[in-house]
Amino acid sequence: MEISSRTTEGLPNECPICRKQVWIVPSIPPGDATCPHCGSTIWFPDATVDVPDVLHQLAKRGAIVQTDDEDQIRSIQLVGRIYTDVVIDHLAKLKGIRVIDVRGALITPAGVARMRRLMPETQIKSTSDEGDSGGF
Repeated sequence: MEISSRTTEGLPNECPICRKQVWIVPSIPPGDATCPHCGSTIWFPDATVDVPDVLHQLAKRGAIVQTDDEDQIRSIQLVGRIYTDVVIDHLAKLKGIRVIDVRGALITPAGVARMRRLMPETQIKSTSDEGDSGGF
């Protein structure tokens, strides 16, 4: 695994929190790095990540992943400031997920709309939903 760095040998990206441009070598997997300006997680959608690694990294970072009796992923609840719009491309690789709850994340309404377009079979729960029931 390659360690993230702050040199210009890395990939260009923009921090979703402080909006500063960075050149960082992301860790592969999962395709993330720490912003050298504010310390938030930056995801690199072009980094190669296998689906099992995406699920492992989500769980490692505090997401609540629920499975059914056959160990198929049925729901994911994202919790924390590290989950922003840049994670959407990684989530879109996951198939067969019934529910993704982003109410505890920093995904914007535009990001939620994009998730719904990319994952039409998945119910996306967000804080902008009216009449939210509060559960899976």
